[in-house]
Amino acid sequence: QRIGFHPQVGGQVAKRYYQPVAAPKQVMGALTNLADFEREVAHSPIPVLLDFWAPSCPTCKQMLPNIEDLAGHFAGKLKFFKVNADVAEELVNKFYVLQLPCLVVCQQGQLLAQSVGFLDKAQLRDFMQRFVSDGQA
Repeated sequence: QRIGFHPQVGGQVAKRYYQPVAAPKQVMGALTNLADFEREVAHSPIPVLLDFWAPSCPTCKQMLPNIEDLAGHFAGKLKFFKVNADVAEELVNKFYVLQLPCLVVCQQGQLLAQSVGFLDKAQLRDFMQRFVSDGQA
């Protein structure tokens, strides 16, 4: 037995403070090339939001928690994909992404809207709401 460690107390402390945390629900996919786009976006019956970001973009990182939260809220009404602009050059060129963060909304492969720059959570919700057909989100 180790000095200063009581098995019953130590076990209770471990149970209380070291419970495994469930992994967050995956609500956003990732696209890296035109083949991914064709497979996941081009024929989607519901609108698709593409979040163009880069690891070196602090504004992108600042917006991400709000986008992920709203992705859960709009699940089934919008599809959500992250696009790393440093990796997915084909998609950056396809949508003429010149500045990050950039949100692109497509339906059946066609561009519906594009937003460049920071949006707070309310602005993000309003932007996404425009593409939800039933208006109930």
